[in-house]
Amino acid sequence: MNSSFIERLLQRPYFIYSFLALFIFLGIAGYQKVDRKLFPESNYPEIAVVIIQPGGSAKTLAANVAVPMEEELYSLDKIRRVFSTTIDEVSVIRAEFEYSKDLDMAASDVTNSINKIRSALPPDIKEPQVHKISAATAPIVIIGISSDSIPLPDIRQFAENELRRELLKTPGVANVDIFGSYKKEVQIIIDKAQLDQYGLGLTAVLATLQSNNKDYAIGFISNAKSRYLLKSPGKEDTVPGLRALRLTPDVRLGDVSDIYFGHYENSSGYYGNGRESIALSIQRGLNADVINTIDRVEEKLKNIKKQYPNLRFEITDTQKDIIVQSTENMFEALRDAIIMSTIVVFFFLASFRQVLVVLATIPVVYATIIALMWIVGIEFNVVTLTGIILALGLLLDDTVVVMENIERHYKKGGSDIRKSVLSGTKEIMFADLSGTITTMIALTPILFVGGYPQTIFRPLVGTLLLALAASYVISITAVPLLSLKILTMEQPWVLRLENFFHHITDFVNDQIRTFFSAAVSLALRSKIVALAYFICLALLFVVSVRSVMPTVGQELMPPMDTGGVKVNIVTDPNLPIETSQRIVEEVNTILTENGPLLRLSSAIGSEPGVLSIGSGPN
Repeated sequence: MNSSFIERLLQRPYFIYSFLALFIFLGIAGYQKVDRKLFPESNYPEIAVVIIQPGGSAKTLAANVAVPMEEELYSLDKIRRVFSTTIDEVSVIRAEFEYSKDLDMAASDVTNSINKIRSALPPDIKEPQVHKISAATAPIVIIGISSDSIPLPDIRQFAENELRRELLKTPGVANVDIFGSYKKEVQIIIDKAQLDQYGLGLTAVLATLQSNNKDYAIGFISNAKSRYLLKSPGKEDTVPGLRALRLTPDVRLGDVSDIYFGHYENSSGYYGNGRESIALSIQRGLNADVINTIDRVEEKLKNIKKQYPNLRFEITDTQKDIIVQSTENMFEALRDAIIMSTIVVFFFLASFRQVLVVLATIPVVYATIIALMWIVGIEFNVVTLTGIILALGLLLDDTVVVMENIERHYKKGGSDIRKSVLSGTKEIMFADLSGTITTMIALTPILFVGGYPQTIFRPLVGTLLLALAASYVISITAVPLLSLKILTMEQPWVLRLENFFHHITDFVNDQIRTFFSAAVSLALRSKIVALAYFICLALLFVVSVRSVMPTVGQELMPPMDTGGVKVNIVTDPNLPIETSQRIVEEVNTILTENGPLLRLSSAIGSEPGVLSIGSGPN
């Protein structure tokens, strides 16, 4: 049966050629279509709940909203931790779950918990916002919008009403956050003198607004000596209705206040490439490819620039550069590994023909690995590309073992290359299979260790398992067929060169064999020498554990030079936004003066419900 299988297989070379050509084609197609990311998805499933209470202080929100929510969320299944951040009017409660918790199920559980204690929360809070936090939460690209002629409040309104809707149509884009303040809202500036003249107080105004329409939810902004400033999230068309509201039968709201739709003051800010701008923070879908989504956004941005020449659109931050650079660097490392491995193989084999077989099988195996990665849904990232590079050793092992056995049979059997290929492959295939299966079994448990190690190393092990399978199949199909053609090449100049290199490699190999043979013989003749060997090895182990490892240090992930610098500046929370802006402008100037910058993105403060950009509770 063994002989029959090999013979029948090699008697159908065109079937093997077709099979290999199919996987080469799939490998080329897969290389273009496989998703590209920097690292595997390793974030714990996390849900963020944003609760806004107009006019509420940070202390009140923490006591009446954040604490009850945290206590309730800690009762959920597979919860790891719950924490919150609160500022005036906004509280963000985050619930982090174990890896085994599905993100959609986690969101559903959190929503049910909110509904369960909704009646115990303050009645004037807005509807809680539930956000799924994942690797897709971070923006894949940030676009800064500015203009020399159009005010930033108008740019913000245009971005909210037009640009956001246009970008959301892009395949792969899940959300577009607008950031940078200058948000237009209904501003109600109440004259305290007028209120006193009519014998009214602020409480009567707030009660009238909230009793007439829930859309007139009011946030208390500031209390000056002569006026109150209130805001409403309503649109411009609500202004006439607000003005006509009756505080008493004879007094309207417009009689004691100035009401308009516009911008009053900022709680956040954004600078793109050194210019004060409005930021578009673009988030991808959870299963969307980063590079393809960014490419589509960039293509759409070109059309938008043509439509609005008075606006300046700049990409101020992007994930594309580091991912593309990392992928290119890994494939360059693979190229170098192939070159060096080929040199090493040639040094030991000293045969141009055998090296040619190796070089012919390498692209076939890698095309097959990439095709299988595409089929099973493994993406390109630093971890899986590392697996592809490591797979080179597995490929060379299988190929060299089969080819060297065929070559040995060919030299012993004379000129019958076909018989040598059959007998050489048949002799080694099951021994090679047992080694392959043993390695696969040794790697498989890593797929199920759980937690962070499983999340990080599963793609690596999956890639190696595919590489082992592909390498073995190629070694018993493509290598014998190539050997039939290549090993029979007996040009005189090739044989002379091989004989010359054989003399060199045989001399070196003889010296190595002689050294180790003498060392083993000495240990076998003398127990003292054997004990000395053991003591040396034990000392090396102790030195490495006690001296080398503490010096090298231990980290969860190795440091990585991304070519970017992140600067976090913490200021007094009571500082006005204008002071923070001046600080950021000074820092931007320093960064710009210290070298050419590709991009510069600076965010100040936070905005309610914006999780992808900014600071504070986000």
